[in-house]
Amino acid sequence: MLQQTKMNEWVAIRGLGALLRADMLWQHREFSESSIMALHVAIEASFQIVREKLRAIGNPDPSAHNAGAYLDSVFNPGLVTGPYFLDYCEDRIKSSHPSSRFGVFPFPPLAADDYYDLYHDLYEVFLYLLTGETWLTIKGDGNKI
Repeated sequence: MLQQTKMNEWVAIRGLGALLRADMLWQHREFSESSIMALHVAIEASFQIVREKLRAIGNPDPSAHNAGAYLDSVFNPGLVTGPYFLDYCEDRIKSSHPSSRFGVFPFPPLAADDYYDLYHDLYEVFLYLLTGETWLTIKGDGNKI
């Protein structure tokens, strides 16, 4: 994935760096909150890359719904899952702001699966955005591998 990234694609570099830092931080559970917050940077970078792709195909101001529909067309054909990672956006707000429209939190309301689910999803999204490939590659005989 890194080999296909151009060094002047600053948003992609920032997102991939955040994804890498999240993985390193997660190796030490005392940094789990920081790890998930690094994933929040990566999700924002991926969102901006999707928005840029949508602008390139004619949408002048793509929304989170548009971005979600674009990714659904790649990863979930025939399904509509809603705005691009909306739940994670709410988690980002709750984590970054001790007091927000979602309430007051003495500590971020995060769980281990927030890391695992988001890391996996972002890895897949970045793989597609930077290479045009997904893990659901079609073999020559038509079966998915």
